[in-house]
Amino acid sequence: MKKISIAATVLLSCMASGAMAQDTFTGFFMGGEVHHSKHGYKGTLYNAAKNEAQKKSGKIGFGLFGGYGFNFGDSNFVGQAEVKLRTGGSKITSNNELLSKEKFSFSVGYLQGYRISNNFMPYLKVSLNSHFYDLNANKICDSCTIKGNSVVGIGAAVGVKYAVTDKFDVGVEYQKVFLRNIEGDIRFKPQSLSLSASYYF
Repeated sequence: MKKISIAATVLLSCMASGAMAQDTFTGFFMGGEVHHSKHGYKGTLYNAAKNEAQKKSGKIGFGLFGGYGFNFGDSNFVGQAEVKLRTGGSKITSNNELLSKEKFSFSVGYLQGYRISNNFMPYLKVSLNSHFYDLNANKICDSCTIKGNSVVGIGAAVGVKYAVTDKFDVGVEYQKVFLRNIEGDIRFKPQSLSLSASYYF
């Protein structure tokens, strides 16, 4: 009888572990993050300032996000659709004069992960991003075109999530984004490192 009880306990534990493996990182979720971001220029830019020393200042910001995660059948592949709103703050100056400062950003992304054991999920993510900046157009360039204060583009990220429970996870992510001013020819390359926490409903 004692052996049966032990076997039953082991079996139930295995079943519980298997159930957690299939449930973690799935369902509707909401969360928040703390990130450190920087941005830079790329391309035919800042002719008026290219010979001057530029100072890039990183900034701590915050973000809110939500989405939905789902399993691919009975496999350990997990997909997540995500929308995110972030504060900005990173800036570039030249001779103590502001060239650009990020205000905020919005993104829609898809995350493809693979669940390892019951709790860990490394992933890759692609996203469509829209960032808004305070821009000193006359100082940044004298031969390129800058219209408005928004830039759009594509982001790529790599990260890992850890399920503390089947309803709560924490994660770390590195992202790089390639942006362009829609009506102009200025390009930006922001990058960030973030720590996040999510709750699943």
